[in-house]
Amino acid sequence: MDSCPATAQARNKGDYRMGTWGRSERDTLRLGARALGAAVELHYLEVPADVLFERIRRRGMEDPPIERHQVQRWYDAFQAPTSEEMELFDAPLYQGQQDEKHSK
Repeated sequence: MDSCPATAQARNKGDYRMGTWGRSERDTLRLGARALGAAVELHYLEVPADVLFERIRRRGMEDPPIERHQVQRWYDAFQAPTSEEMELFDAPLYQGQQDEKHSK
């Protein structure tokens, strides 16, 4: 996260990709970036736990391997953004791509 505020302060375009587990984490990042004058987008793609597990399994990089019940536990703990939360973020700059903010 150290480079995110520096990028925003320099008024450069930046791309900060980080998975966040819950609304409070996303609120902290959004408010911090806004305090620096940055526009903030949130892109969320809903993917079933089975698909996530299959991607992890195919990647085969975890040692020991991640088991299906672990993925389900993490999936259940994740707080997906609500439509109300999505409205707190700016619309995507690149409108040529599917606009996740307005497709939910």
